[in-house]
Amino acid sequence: MYCYHCSSFIRFDSLQHEYEKKTRIPFWLYSGLLLVGCLIVTIVVAANIDAKEERIFVQHPQAGDVYTIRDDKGGKLRYFFLKVNSIQGDSVFTLHSNLEYSRYISKPQSKDFFVEDEELVFTKAELLQMLDKGEISSVKR
Repeated sequence: MYCYHCSSFIRFDSLQHEYEKKTRIPFWLYSGLLLVGCLIVTIVVAANIDAKEERIFVQHPQAGDVYTIRDDKGGKLRYFFLKVNSIQGDSVFTLHSNLEYSRYISKPQSKDFFVEDEELVFTKAELLQMLDKGEISSVKR
């Protein structure tokens, strides 16, 4: 406190403690932390929903599904696409893309196409194993 009579500052510890008890930190100071927390929760929930959806797509493939394949054989990372051509019982017949990519790509380039002459056959169980191992990076229906 300031005394105008003697022009000096006076400190009252009891008065300071009383005002510290009455004051609280404003709620809005925590709003940034709450927003970051909500954003993190939203991202985690969205990732779980996407993972469940991809698993359902692999368990029940349909003609036209496109899988992004991550291949790490030979110490060289490459990505390519597989398109489900047909399904007969437990066998899934796929066509692979013409191009291979050195980094992850979400959709084929315009000059990429699926090779009709070479058909790869997988069982549904093999596709699930590939998804679990991380060899299938994404599934588009």
